[in-house]
Amino acid sequence: MISLLDLNKLHGPIQKELDEAIHRVVKSGWYIGGEEVEKFEASFAAYCQVQHCVGCASGTDALELILRAYEIGEGDEVIVPALTWVSNAEVVKSVGATPVFADVDSSYTIHPGSIRSRLTSKTKALIAVHLYGQPCLMDEISKLASENELVVIEDCAQAHGAKFNGTKVGSLGHAAAFSFYPTKNLGAMGDAGCVTTNNKAIAEKIRLLANHGQTVRDVHVLSGTTSRLDPMQAAVLDVKLKYLDQWNAKRRENANSYLQLLAGSEVALPEIMKNTSHVFHQFVIRSENREGLRKKLEENNVQTAIHYPTPLNKMLFFGEEVSCPNAEAFGESVVSIPIYPSLSLSDLQTISELLLLNDLPSK
Repeated sequence: MISLLDLNKLHGPIQKELDEAIHRVVKSGWYIGGEEVEKFEASFAAYCQVQHCVGCASGTDALELILRAYEIGEGDEVIVPALTWVSNAEVVKSVGATPVFADVDSSYTIHPGSIRSRLTSKTKALIAVHLYGQPCLMDEISKLASENELVVIEDCAQAHGAKFNGTKVGSLGHAAAFSFYPTKNLGAMGDAGCVTTNNKAIAEKIRLLANHGQTVRDVHVLSGTTSRLDPMQAAVLDVKLKYLDQWNAKRRENANSYLQLLAGSEVALPEIMKNTSHVFHQFVIRSENREGLRKKLEENNVQTAIHYPTPLNKMLFFGEEVSCPNAEAFGESVVSIPIYPSLSLSDLQTISELLLLNDLPSK
């Protein structure tokens, strides 16, 4: 079986380091906050080329904490790409604001022209999701946001280490949310996340919000919540951070192999935008006969997934449906195939040969 992701293969070469980090935390007896969390926050801030990193419990929490820190709420609108994970709209609803859906372009990231078409007097922020590891067109997005006094929130959950014009994602907006869910390019061994920013006041406010608004024990200066990065996850992440660039390079190498092996096939291949460093959290192809393609791969022991079948603008519990033609078309045709770093060239060739045969079962 060629799995969509095999964490045992990924962790194997560094298992001793991971075991030592976990043992160190267990032996310390310190399981909330402390040195391990502070060390990782400093390491990840330096990695992302930002001044501040605040650990929290998940990428979803990170997004909500940013919205709350910027006091976005009832009566406000936040522009969100239609093709993305559901939490991008959920967090907007959670703070009392309204998600407004913009279409995506051929790179699967939010289309600046669609953002502009959705602007109203109520628009206060936009969430730029670097989907599948591909950075958004941040120069155009930042210019548009500056012209309209919008807060730019990066969702970097699928793009750890990606760059736009040579600059790391997580440093390109007002604040950024990262998820360290185990399947991410930099994954913890449970739920975990963080916020990165160059705004000291926002970083301090997010740290307060994530810890019940406490400045010191039993002194609460605002109404917050509980959203903490625990030392065990921080220690694991600090070990794995040393290998992130190496793993991302292998993902790009695997992607380049696919692009060569699948040239001339009937599937649509990913588009890599100019001036970006794609980190291929997913390698996403498109097929008009998606179910036939998935069935064929499954029958030959290759695992696939769909990210994401239902665009958010079609989920009516978020509000009135709007038209996002690209997101809707992609939702019906995208399929993710294995891309993780420890895949062998033989694995890539096997998958590619199956896709090149063009003898897919009927839908």
